[in-house]
Amino acid sequence: MKKNYKKRKNTRKTGKNSWLRSRKKNFSAPINALDRQKLAGTITGEIFQPMRLHYEVSNSEDFLTCLTKLKCIDHDSQKNRWVWLYLGESLSLDFAQGIDENNPIILGEFIRKESTKIVLNVRSFERGSQAIEFFDQYIPRKSAKLTHVTICNKLFPIKQAFSIKSLDRYFEQTETLVRNPEKITQDILELTSGIDSQQERSEVASQYIDKLKNEPILELEQFPVYFYEEGIEQVKMQLNFCKAVAYQHWLGNTNYTTMDAIHDALSGQKM
Repeated sequence: MKKNYKKRKNTRKTGKNSWLRSRKKNFSAPINALDRQKLAGTITGEIFQPMRLHYEVSNSEDFLTCLTKLKCIDHDSQKNRWVWLYLGESLSLDFAQGIDENNPIILGEFIRKESTKIVLNVRSFERGSQAIEFFDQYIPRKSAKLTHVTICNKLFPIKQAFSIKSLDRYFEQTETLVRNPEKITQDILELTSGIDSQQERSEVASQYIDKLKNEPILELEQFPVYFYEEGIEQVKMQLNFCKAVAYQHWLGNTNYTTMDAIHDALSGQKM
């Protein structure tokens, strides 16, 4: 294993990206007609459901220094990104299916969007939730902090998933619903500020919330996460509800909502 790490380290310095060349043949496998409509998954065994982590960077130099010190990070100069590989430190992560360590796959990609904003694109909610805890161990919070996540609200058949050649392009070009809980609270306060009756205030607030519930669900949805205050379990719970809704919609139950998922979870039903 040490020999492999040394080889990987030299590869990064010379910019040869040997992992990229070795992966090209893996995408040429044919897909038969029956498989094309099956639910798409990842090579590590999760359902394919893209997710983006948004980091606010306060010290870009320190962030990149800490990131590139990791054996599981390599720079892809062709696409101007830092790839997160199943290698080195990331071998400790738990995935449903084993992976050949001699041919490491890409778990995700870091891409700079602005001078103070960097995103991490991954192919599943499981990779996303593990990434949150994983990189919190190696990147100081004073250098960068996770602020939001963008999640995909749908599942894909294999053929459609294979058509997404670039996760970054997918996130950039697909319409996204941006949720702002603070704004919702402020809107409710403004709507009810001139009402004296508690019952009337409650009715106005309920009508506003019902209106939000009836808004169409877009393919992508962005919302803030409070990992540093509430821990990873709160994030995982949100993701589980989103996955449950997406799965029911995949099965054809398009009226299934987040409230249904919460009710099923509380009643002990498997999502």
